[in-house]
Amino acid sequence: MLRPKAVEALLYEEVARLRRPAETGDERRRELARARGRALLVAVIDWLAIALLFLWRDPLAEFLRLGATEESIFTVAVLAVAVHSGFRLGQRERYGAVDAALRSLQRFC
Repeated sequence: MLRPKAVEALLYEEVARLRRPAETGDERRRELARARGRALLVAVIDWLAIALLFLWRDPLAEFLRLGATEESIFTVAVLAVAVHSGFRLGQRERYGAVDAALRSLQRFC
């Protein structure tokens, strides 16, 4: 026997990793939408940070070089921000999948 409330709670708390007190399904979907928006906002800020890093870098320096130079710090910073951006975009995708699963569950039950 399918228990929709339990499945909703698992999707929301375990898959999306959003912790909130007991809410209605509509409130959970609104919270997922807000979380998706925040994830996209942070990814855009990361992209702006990468653009600023490239604007402030020395144009005569080698491009994304690793070694015992100052350019290595720039390279590591760009890679770290790019990885964080990818993480947030993946998180946004996960929130979308949870929202779709919650909608599907609501139609099923």
